[in-house]
Amino acid sequence: MVELIYPFKQVIELLHHFDFIAILLYLFIWYIFENIIHTRYYRHSVERFVDVERVHWLHNASNRRVDIADSLLFGNMTLIFQLMTSISAALVGACLVFLIQMNTISAWIVSNGFDKEEYSARYLSIKAILLIIILGVAFFRFGWCSRGVAYTASFVLSFPKYDEHKKYDQKVRIGAVKRASRTFIEATKQFNLGIRTLYFALGLSTSFINGYALLISGLLIFIYLIHNQYFSRSVR
Repeated sequence: MVELIYPFKQVIELLHHFDFIAILLYLFIWYIFENIIHTRYYRHSVERFVDVERVHWLHNASNRRVDIADSLLFGNMTLIFQLMTSISAALVGACLVFLIQMNTISAWIVSNGFDKEEYSARYLSIKAILLIIILGVAFFRFGWCSRGVAYTASFVLSFPKYDEHKKYDQKVRIGAVKRASRTFIEATKQFNLGIRTLYFALGLSTSFINGYALLISGLLIFIYLIHNQYFSRSVR
């Protein structure tokens, strides 16, 4: 019975610290933004307008020969997505090294006059684990994005062969365009989610300073994302 109650005591003890209350509030704001604000107001966001243009591009590509510009664009996007996947993986690795050396880091911080309890290895380790989880989410989102773009390129190559002297089946063309569009939009959606996850991971990293720094950085990131999504020049 004592073993079952002990984890709950640990959680209650953490909630006595303002830093972890700030982290819970920060994660709640992240959830609200991703699952309520962005979902409900997607039609007013810059992503929606860009998605429409992506569909137009694929429709145009199906009505002409796929030229070198299409290939270069897909190739560049694939390289960018793979780069972001590598960056997120490297950040996860860096945080793991940070976690392994946490006792040494904590001792160094405390030796410089900071609060022994607030900067204990235990509390810093919990923050590092949370950061690793969020960076891991970004890694998997970028990874799926890279695969989605590769699938989209395959769908584009499956478009009926263009022949200006011969009309091909429009149903086949429209079906291929729809498949490519759905995959492409989902891939870019995962990329945008991955970018925003990195933004929130950047904000969460300030929790190593204190809870106030986390809330201030979280508020600034939230305002920045809201402005970019709904009030930037691209939307206007």
